[in-house]
Amino acid sequence: MTGRMACTPYRREALGPLLLVSVSVGAIVVGALAARSPLLGVCAVAAAVYGLIVVARPAVGVLTSFALVPVTAGLRRGLPVPGLKLSEVVLLGSAVLVLSMAGGRRRWNAVDYAALTFVLMGAGVTGANLLRGTAPVEAEAIRSAFAPAVFFLLYRSVRAAGLTGRQRLTALSLLLAPAALVVLVALGQYFDVLGVRQLVESVTGGGVFERWSFLYGETGNRATGLFEIWHSLAGYLVPLILLCLAMVNEAELPERWRRFAALMLCLTLVGLIASQTLNAIAVTLGGALLLGALQRRLGRTVALLMAASVLAAALVGPALVGRLDEQFGAGSTLGRNVEGRISIWSEDYADFLERSWAIGYGPGLPSDVEWDHTESLYVTLLLRGGIVLTGAFVLLFGVIIVSAWGARHTTEPVDRVVANAVFAVATGSIVMHAIFPYFTSSGFPQVFWLLLALLPSPVRRHPADVAADAAGAPGPPRPAPRSPTTGPVGVGGSTLL
Repeated sequence: MTGRMACTPYRREALGPLLLVSVSVGAIVVGALAARSPLLGVCAVAAAVYGLIVVARPAVGVLTSFALVPVTAGLRRGLPVPGLKLSEVVLLGSAVLVLSMAGGRRRWNAVDYAALTFVLMGAGVTGANLLRGTAPVEAEAIRSAFAPAVFFLLYRSVRAAGLTGRQRLTALSLLLAPAALVVLVALGQYFDVLGVRQLVESVTGGGVFERWSFLYGETGNRATGLFEIWHSLAGYLVPLILLCLAMVNEAELPERWRRFAALMLCLTLVGLIASQTLNAIAVTLGGALLLGALQRRLGRTVALLMAASVLAAALVGPALVGRLDEQFGAGSTLGRNVEGRISIWSEDYADFLERSWAIGYGPGLPSDVEWDHTESLYVTLLLRGGIVLTGAFVLLFGVIIVSAWGARHTTEPVDRVVANAVFAVATGSIVMHAIFPYFTSSGFPQVFWLLLALLPSPVRRHPADVAADAAGAPGPPRPAPRSPTTGPVGVGGSTLL
């Protein structure tokens, strides 16, 4: 009993004083906001009630982040909280509450330290460049530069919560289910149904769809969903598609979860095709084949992709054909967009990168560049923090890929799903990031950091398993790992909360 209580991950004895302080401060804040605006008062009351629930059951805060943070990441700032995004409110509120209640600290692994290194390097080079005065001080640029620190809080809150096997599976379902709404909005936007296009522009603050549709006609009919640009929609959907495939191919998952994943695979692939983001589509196909090979379900993977592709082609295929023709119809080998990006990098950014190769230029963009988008994560990192920040990013993703590869051999099916998905997403995103900064945009990082937080630590493999893998045969059965607080870590071995 003593050992079990020592491993309890939350400080229940601190609830009394914390609740007293929270209620007192909350009453003052709610009163002040209600006096300013009834809507703000209602939002404050809802936030206070939510905070009390999370204090009592921290897993609720973590699961809420899975359900709301990615799907609301593209909503404009100030909706409904002035100066903030809804995803930021949920993320910060949940993470602070969960981390403040964390008692027994979970042991840090290599990914934790690599992520912290990336965050500290980013903060350090940003501070150094601000002190040097090389870049103007702009709120949005500084906010973007310190965004990894916010995502690290999200990551650590999920790790500190110590979700059980059932809760991890619930978290994955809460991550996937809202994508159905995003895809429906994208299709409504694509087919111009019931004023969805105007609604998307209102809630995201982005008008790129209307501008490109006017300029390029049918080939410019690229859906953005609940995001301000199609790249963010694609970045949001790619890891979800690979997660769905990893779930469908995991034979030890319950059948109902695999059917749910197959349905979401079809929906998310339709949304990805509607975005017409060719590099993301190519990476998804490559990642899917990689997953099929790793999970020894290559035939099933190809069949699923073909079925989902037929559905996607029936709904949004003509525009994709037009986009392919627009990109490669004039004999272009790399595609017009890639060739245009190479021109931008060489003409607009090369001089700045050469001048500040060590710690970069700073947050934001130089005022005299003609094209104010870097169009590549690697150019963004070099501009913000030079080889110092870029090296920290390479270290982070190298550690993630190695850790995910080692974690694939766990005996827990949910953990295998996460490990396979993280490995495929991290590997494929290296290519994706070359021609768009998905990691510093909306959509991709919210999903990726949440998936990464569920990644188990690598396991040491038994020599018999290694020999069996080399021979292409299944190894002898191994006992399931045990958790010090919940016993076996199986899918059905614990209650939801």
